[in-house]
Amino acid sequence: IKPMLADFAGNILMNIIMNNLKRIMKCPFCGEDDFDLVGLKYHILNYCKVYDEVKMLHTLQYKEKETNAKQ
Repeated sequence: IKPMLADFAGNILMNIIMNNLKRIMKCPFCGEDDFDLVGLKYHILNYCKVYDEVKMLHTLQYKEKETNAKQ
């Protein structure tokens, strides 16, 4: 029974993954839409200007905290 349950759980997990890959999503940073999961990741890492600004702001804040801690 255990291998059968493992196969069943594996099939459910695979269905969830495949449904998420097909799902149309919107970029949480800039709001541009019509991405699947892979396309959304590619968009965020390569084209999303808002994400770049947020990432840069976070980096600057981290460096400021580091500088203040050294003083």
